[in-house]
Amino acid sequence: MFTVSLALVGISIGFMVVPEEVWAYRMLLPAFLLTLVLTLAGGIVLGKLFGKWSKTSGNTAFFCCLPGGASEVIALSERYNADQRIVAAFHTARITLFVFVVPLIVGIAQIQPVSILLSQFNQSEQTLV
Repeated sequence: MFTVSLALVGISIGFMVVPEEVWAYRMLLPAFLLTLVLTLAGGIVLGKLFGKWSKTSGNTAFFCCLPGGASEVIALSERYNADQRIVAAFHTARITLFVFVVPLIVGIAQIQPVSILLSQFNQSEQTLV
């Protein structure tokens, strides 16, 4: 049933793509392919390192380090006899980390320009007095 659901989602997204859009994105094709190759290579390299470090099976380590939607990766890991529990725990930790860390980084990045602006405002205020 899950595979049928994914197929229906893919088909509905595919029907939303207009051929003119595909033609307009042809300039981005090399960047898309480079990103795909780097993502897969990174997943393979990190999977090998994780497999050696954690003593898990190669398939489990690969699916733990494979970027993508957690539900899709977990479903694929079942087909390749990887330990779904470890893969699910790893992706849950990854998602939780992103949910907590990204807003923190964005908040810190926004505080820095505000403090610079305030210091400049204080300096200009002192020159006026």
